[in-house]
Amino acid sequence: MAILDMANLGSYGYLTLIGAGVASCAGLFSLSGLARRRVTRIASRAAIIAVIAVAAIAFVISAAPIALAARGSKEREADCVIVLGAKVNGVEPSLTLTDRLRASLNYLKERPDAIAILSGGQGPDESMSEAAAMYDWLCERGVDPARLIIEDESTSTKENIAFSLAIINDDASIRSIAVITSGYHIFRAAEIASAAGITDIRLIPAASSRKVAALNYFIRETLIRIYGWISPSN
Repeated sequence: MAILDMANLGSYGYLTLIGAGVASCAGLFSLSGLARRRVTRIASRAAIIAVIAVAAIAFVISAAPIALAARGSKEREADCVIVLGAKVNGVEPSLTLTDRLRASLNYLKERPDAIAILSGGQGPDESMSEAAAMYDWLCERGVDPARLIIEDESTSTKENIAFSLAIINDDASIRSIAVITSGYHIFRAAEIASAAGITDIRLIPAASSRKVAALNYFIRETLIRIYGWISPSN
């Protein structure tokens, strides 16, 4: 095995050794930089995966009770049913509102002693209040107008419930309450009713005639619930 003779290297030999050392250091530094970039990429991917996982878990936790509530209550008998409004196109109920009205019509036909509070104000792009549109639709299909009460001041689900309860509280004959709304909307309506002090309430889901739209609304309701966790004051 040859032994390096430092005494006989000369200036050229020293320069060669220095160059080799510099090249070796540069190579090591380059490898170190590659390793750092690789670690950074792995950490970035891990962070992205963690964020997606947390978002997915939050969505599932929020969506589960909404999906369960959409089945409605087992007990559905009530003296009074509150029908929650939805958009009116001109003077015609939207498809969502029509779905709720069909469920209301069936409910009132099966329970001739029940009355209904039709709850919904008039939006800036509506030619009449949602309550008035519901009243006309039900009367045209044979429901006795004396069984229908119009609540046309509300502009939100919270006001639907609050203003309807104010009417109910003035009528001692009403001892049990039901709410008719779209399945995806049942959970939020129940939460609002509970916050208003009404825990024994029958929840009746209206079947949606537009499944894709219902899925979109279901996702919206889930996101609303997640936002409520993030900003509880809102």
